[in-house]
Amino acid sequence: MKSYNLAISTAIFSLAGIVFQHESNSSLIRELSRNSQLRVITGFAGRKLPDSYNYTRFFDNLSKNTEDVEKIFDTVLKQITELLPNFGQRLAGDGKAIKSVATRKNKNKEEDGRRDLDADKGVKKYSGVDGNGKMWEKIVTWFGYKLHLIVDAVYELPVAFELTKASAGEGPEMKKLIEKIAKDNPEIMDRCEVFTADRGYDDTDIIEKLWQEYKTKAVIDMRNCWQKKRSTDV
Repeated sequence: MKSYNLAISTAIFSLAGIVFQHESNSSLIRELSRNSQLRVITGFAGRKLPDSYNYTRFFDNLSKNTEDVEKIFDTVLKQITELLPNFGQRLAGDGKAIKSVATRKNKNKEEDGRRDLDADKGVKKYSGVDGNGKMWEKIVTWFGYKLHLIVDAVYELPVAFELTKASAGEGPEMKKLIEKIAKDNPEIMDRCEVFTADRGYDDTDIIEKLWQEYKTKAVIDMRNCWQKKRSTDV
């Protein structure tokens, strides 16, 4: 029971690292030492603070039991679906860049324990028009992975997810997630009335699939409208 509670605390605290945007275990532990509320939430109040190797060991064990983690997720999702009759009526999809903490793979693709042989380079372009009518564009690159996620937009709880290389296209992966929900949890797609996403998912296949197969309205910003807005403002 003691090791189980430590694992739960470590998992919660790891999520806190994302919320507080810490890029290393050491930085996360320093946050824990000065944030008393966080210690209470994560279960470390009045207990010895974890060492960096605790997290390394925890995630190493977690990576060896991914199938069990997915089974737990599916079980909890089905329970939530039964408890909340309106769960899934409004879904939202998006992608998130996940930077690798390891170095890039070498030319020989040799495993040395420090290099990430699975990750690759991702590129995402952001553009728009500022308050003065001036067009702007920002290109973000990273080495690592991409998290594709569908959540319930009301309860802000995950419904489906997939982790891919950073270079994977957002549209095709989102389409796969929708199909996965329809296969594994058809009652959610039966309930779904609205699916929202940003203009990066302005894909005819996704929009038609949602309506024709599930009678779900896609609320997705159109790329063409943005182009027209730019030319009008400028």
